[in-house]
Amino acid sequence: MEEPAYGLLARTIEKNLPGTFSARLADLGAYGPISVDKANVAEIARLCHADPKALERSTPWGGPKYATVLRERFRRDDFTVSRRRWCSVCLSEHGCHLGWWDLTIVTTCPRHGVALVDRCSCGSEIHWKRQVVFSRCNCGRPLAEAASVSLVGDEGSSDRYVVGRLTGVDPKRVPILDRLPLLDVIEVLRNVGHLSIRPMAKRRALETEMGFRRLLDAGYEGVESFPSSFRALLDSKLAEAVVPEGKFGSHRVYGHTFSRWLADKEPASLRGALSTEVRAHAARHLKLQTPTLFGAAVDRQRVGLIEAAAICGVNYERMRRILNSKGFLPTGAFDRSASFERSVIEEIASTLRGAVTFKSVADELNVGLQRVRQLIEAGVIPQPILDKKGSSYMLMPADTARVLMSRLLSAVTPEADTGQRKPIPLATKSFGISIADVVAEILTGSIAAVGVLQEERGLNSILVDVAGKRTARRIATSETMTAGDIIRTYGVSGEDAAGLLKIGAIAAKRGGHAWEVDKEVACEFFRVHTYLGPYAKRLKTSVRYLAHRLEAAGFQPAYAPPSTASNFYKRADVEAYLNQEGWPPKDWRVECRPPEGTYVTLAPGSALARSVSQRP
Repeated sequence: MEEPAYGLLARTIEKNLPGTFSARLADLGAYGPISVDKANVAEIARLCHADPKALERSTPWGGPKYATVLRERFRRDDFTVSRRRWCSVCLSEHGCHLGWWDLTIVTTCPRHGVALVDRCSCGSEIHWKRQVVFSRCNCGRPLAEAASVSLVGDEGSSDRYVVGRLTGVDPKRVPILDRLPLLDVIEVLRNVGHLSIRPMAKRRALETEMGFRRLLDAGYEGVESFPSSFRALLDSKLAEAVVPEGKFGSHRVYGHTFSRWLADKEPASLRGALSTEVRAHAARHLKLQTPTLFGAAVDRQRVGLIEAAAICGVNYERMRRILNSKGFLPTGAFDRSASFERSVIEEIASTLRGAVTFKSVADELNVGLQRVRQLIEAGVIPQPILDKKGSSYMLMPADTARVLMSRLLSAVTPEADTGQRKPIPLATKSFGISIADVVAEILTGSIAAVGVLQEERGLNSILVDVAGKRTARRIATSETMTAGDIIRTYGVSGEDAAGLLKIGAIAAKRGGHAWEVDKEVACEFFRVHTYLGPYAKRLKTSVRYLAHRLEAAGFQPAYAPPSTASNFYKRADVEAYLNQEGWPPKDWRVECRPPEGTYVTLAPGSALARSVSQRP
């Protein structure tokens, strides 16, 4: 099925409710300036009794940067649903609009060998939202009767390949193109077509002058029988060009895209294969000679910026930034007249050949660009070779992501698993720290990596133990505490903690809805004071009875918070009274959390013994 939802809706309305297409589109979400591809597909399927899944697959959708047509991505600029285009023969045969007609790069119908039409016989342009009925112009003429121009020879060859791959109908096989997504295929065909027609022209101007059909057909012809067809194209460009002395003039043969062909050294990719052919062709036909300037031989141990860019396989602007970042070219210098030691440029070239883009590292780690920058700042991964702040094409060592993942995998210890585990990106919320800090602490052993998710990739595949770590970490690293921290650390109830803070027994200040307490102040308070709960529980009596006995002996509470909160006594008073009364049996111990690790030993008739052990 190749008919989109908006085409099906237009046909259905024409047969049942003529003249209501725009109104119905507005009801389905495509109102005002919103394009027809944004209409509710599920609702259209219900109204038209169509299969929702099949209709969703056949309906193009245009996003901010890319458009999806029959499950393939294209540049947003290569797709439009404002003006209609159609094949008159197709429309007369089945009366349906086909989704791939809305791709501006497709200008012909491969099935009938005619050009697509975008105007009625009366000369009017056809717009989706201005049209009264689907199959006719507003002048009343049928769109299927609009005259189509027949194709000549191999005209429309690129359209035959693209439409064949999109629809699966009579597809053409080109092995070097078949392994790429169509988004990349179109870009390569544009570049090769640019090289084939007029390499020194600006590509945008060439597209406007020649049109997409001629540009893409020329590109397709250059790669259809790769590598022989591409080599023949390079030979023809060499025969046409006036080559200056020296290899640095090879851009006159291959055009302004020369540095782009040299940038990709991966032979497995199409751009890499084309780059290899261009470099080999230049090596065979453009011999390096010692150029002269005003009759004097030029020093071949030094190279200019343009030749340096060619040696490194990057464009002029990136070469200038590299030299600026390394201090070889001062910012604002007249760089076209600058020259550099050939050994320095060759060293940079060898480094760049083993480099990958900043974005490829982010993709391999399965995180965003900002997270990679945080990893760099934390020292977890090396500094970029070429750094341009905020740029997605920073260059980094090729093994950056691989080395980091290897270190993380070697740190995995399954025996530390407590059952509460999360992938690294999700664990950041449990720890309250950034991804970079989590990774750094895994590598130092402060956080335990306990497993690997085989179905995930990058940092999402590493599982870390998060059992109670966020609160413990925050308490351990912060100099302040909240009321909740007091409850968890010293074992008091929420009412007790709130009561002590309200009456000022523990000096604190309000931070919005939360209390903020200095950790040392809280520790000192609970070292000196205690409540009777732990003692009463151990003596198997009630807090009220124990409080009555203390008050009868003259020991009054040091702090009596309001409401139902517990009273707090001097710890020394409580322990002295219990020792005096001889209540606890021999070797009886009351364990108290406050402060951390402190416990009290009470024995009848003996002096108070306190043993303090600090947690590591």
